[in-house]
Amino acid sequence: MPPSRRDDLIEASIEVFSKEGFRSVSVDRVLEVSGVSRMTLYNHFESKDDLMVTAFERWEERSRAALRERVEAYPAAERPLAVFDIYATTQCATTGRVCLALTAAIEYDDAACRMRELAAQHQESLVADLEGWLAGAGAGDPDLAIALLLLIQGALAATRAIGQLERASLRTEEIWSVAKGAAHRVIQRSG
Repeated sequence: MPPSRRDDLIEASIEVFSKEGFRSVSVDRVLEVSGVSRMTLYNHFESKDDLMVTAFERWEERSRAALRERVEAYPAAERPLAVFDIYATTQCATTGRVCLALTAAIEYDDAACRMRELAAQHQESLVADLEGWLAGAGAGDPDLAIALLLLIQGALAATRAIGQLERASLRTEEIWSVAKGAAHRVIQRSG
């Protein structure tokens, strides 16, 4: 079944928000990329905020399912570090696109904002996954999951920061290699 116009809007929004952030993207920019009319947008969404929430939720569901599937293909002992190899090959890392959860957390600092809430939920879910993968690898200290999350977030931010520079792919590989090495040392020292 072909995608609906609503799906076109959501997919175009994910694409645009992941490259340009949330606040800087206008409704006109989403319409330009999606090829959908303003009337169609407002038939499906009450506002740009409503579209942002829906796009984030779809991105989050898709990205988390993909991460889980890829990580769980590794032997249990390798899963905590496999996360770094997987992130290193995602679009966020290889194209300079923005991780939507990190972007939402940075752009929306009001704790009552729905986008901020979604970003926090994403991070909490990732920590829970990391705790499970660490426990499966025999490293059950819950603080390790937070340490790995910080390394992942730092690598994502650094990757984005150098995304516009020449030879960015080489630097991206170096960033993720260093982050993975740091994660390995943190895990070793905890046990």
